[in-house]
Amino acid sequence: MLKRIFLLLIFLFQTLPLEASLELHAFTYSNKSDPALTRLFESAAKFDVPLEVIGIPYIGYEGVFRPFNGLIDKLIYLDEHLNNSSIPDDDIILFLDGFDTLFLEGPELIIERFLEFNSPVVVGVERYCHPDRDQTSRYPPSPTTHRFINSGFFIGYSRAIKDFVRSALQVKLPARAYKGRKAKNDQLFVTLHYLKSLEEGHTPIQLDYKSRLVFNANRRDYPPESLEFSSKPLRLIVKETNESPCIFHGPGRNLPSLELVYKTLIKGF
Repeated sequence: MLKRIFLLLIFLFQTLPLEASLELHAFTYSNKSDPALTRLFESAAKFDVPLEVIGIPYIGYEGVFRPFNGLIDKLIYLDEHLNNSSIPDDDIILFLDGFDTLFLEGPELIIERFLEFNSPVVVGVERYCHPDRDQTSRYPPSPTTHRFINSGFFIGYSRAIKDFVRSALQVKLPARAYKGRKAKNDQLFVTLHYLKSLEEGHTPIQLDYKSRLVFNANRRDYPPESLEFSSKPLRLIVKETNESPCIFHGPGRNLPSLELVYKTLIKGF
């Protein structure tokens, strides 16, 4: 009897779909070659993350820059790329900014932490409501000081990310409310899409309040001297939550902190 149970367990283990079998597809966007993009790819290689750049033909490309029409290009070209891809609906899509981010962990832990949210899409958050502070009151409370969307990182199931990006691009901006660069800011479109769906009671989006997946470290609050690292193992630690994030993002071109994290965690071990 015990032998039969043992054989049945082996059969179930071998045939049931495992979360570990989920495949991660990571993307970033760039219209030009840049040293910061090279650092991002170096971090991806270190942790075996399959990262692909959308926009320029390949990493290290030295040809003519692609025309830049604003940060909204990130969503436009990601939407185009995903709609022309054959990525299965249940695979996982990760998108992150190209010039101010670094991978600090590999696909296995990224997927594991994404699944903890039990949500089709997870988006990173920061301390400030940018680019439109007037939206502050529409956000729900946060258990941390990181409360507001930062679209420099999001992750989700392929089918959900396609819907998320398409819905964000379809947001209609009030003509008189937003002008210039703000009217072409991807973060504004993602923010308005999230807030509208939240208020309608059907948002598929969860926010990474505790920086389990991504730590958005703006230049004002997180200069290099404020960052903390553990020694065994060597990891970046978010002081407020005591979390060790999978991705570091220095929005607002927080290059001093980005460089410190790069030297310490990508070059240092």
